Amino acid sequence: MKRGQVWTWVRGDDRHHVLVISNDEYNAEPGVAVWALILVRGLPQSNPLGVHLCSDDPFGGASVSIPALVQILDRGSLTENHGYLAPGTMRAVEDALREFMDLV
Repeated sequence: MKRGQVWTWVRGDDRHHVLVISNDEYNAEPGVAVWALILVRGLPQSNPLGVHLCSDDPFGGASVSIPALVQILDRGSLTENHGYLAPGTMRAVEDALREFMDLV
């Protein structure tokens, strides 16, 4: 798993698309959880807690939900790699995370 990739995460009977946000060095450690944000549909454009995906992104038209942070302990539950977010979208996610966590 690499930072910026979108994966399908299977949790019980549910399937979610998630964006990996933990750094690559951390992600390379076996047995360490992966940190990700869940992608959602139908988030209003005016919602400051989401970053909308563009047509160059996997699942363009969906949004990354900033407060939907998940810790994925079972890496085997990440079943399908859909590719990377566009660099500009990833920067917008990073900016939104910094603002949400008051790290600005």
